[in-house]
Amino acid sequence: MTDILASFPIDLYLAHPGSNYVKDRDLGPAAHRARLRFGTLVNAHGPEAANRLYSAFAKVGLGRDLTAFLQPTPKGPST
Repeated sequence: MTDILASFPIDLYLAHPGSNYVKDRDLGPAAHRARLRFGTLVNAHGPEAANRLYSAFAKVGLGRDLTAFLQPTPKGPST
């Protein structure tokens, strides 16, 4: 594997009653807008910085989705 990135860990919002969009579905749109705003703030620092952050999320097991960048292993000569 060459790298792995995680998406924004929106499920962290479930840990706080004021942002738990599962218990209170009315909070869902605000959680979504906060996720988008976070992405805008991170992306303002450029793609390399964003990739480092989302890679760090993946390394500590945070994030809703994972994206792995893979490279095939070259096959050796047949014997």
